[in-house]
Amino acid sequence: MSEQETPEAAAEAANTPADVGLNVQDIVNVVKIIDVVSGRGAVKGEELSSVGTVRDRLVAFVNANSPQPPADEPPAVDEEVEDAPGVIHSNNEVED
Repeated sequence: MSEQETPEAAAEAANTPADVGLNVQDIVNVVKIIDVVSGRGAVKGEELSSVGTVRDRLVAFVNANSPQPPADEPPAVDEEVEDAPGVIHSNNEVED
């Protein structure tokens, strides 16, 4: 007889270091989720400040870890990196 894997064993196997990872695109997706839920009114007024602070920190991390344009190109119009995937601009739009 073959032994079947229990749900607990499957969960443990899925959480091994080789399977767990986080990248910049994951953080971009979290920012998108924050924008959607706050736009739909899912965040209470008294929670907006802390949610906004977390969002700002995530945006700063994404912008700091996005590819920078080559030095020979003129500076971008926006203060943040333009035309790089996953970059969040000051108008809160995210490029994919």
